[in-house]
Amino acid sequence: MPLIQGLLEYWPRDNPLKEKLLLSTLLEAIEKSEVDKIEHLAKQIFRTLIKCIGGQHLEVSHRAMCFFENEYF
Repeated sequence: MPLIQGLLEYWPRDNPLKEKLLLSTLLEAIEKSEVDKIEHLAKQIFRTLIKCIGGQHLEVSHRAMCFFENEYF
């Protein structure tokens, strides 16, 4: 899916506000996608989430952790 690939490719590493917005957008895009169409992006998605969780900004970490509370994810 081009939208998810684009989000992951141009992820803003130094801007917590944009990271929070993109995490919300990423979760919404994943929820509306078919699993077989985004399965090849799973590694890249998890790498991005791990970086967000391990980051210094608490709100970004919390938003990334919300992915694991989502039933679809």
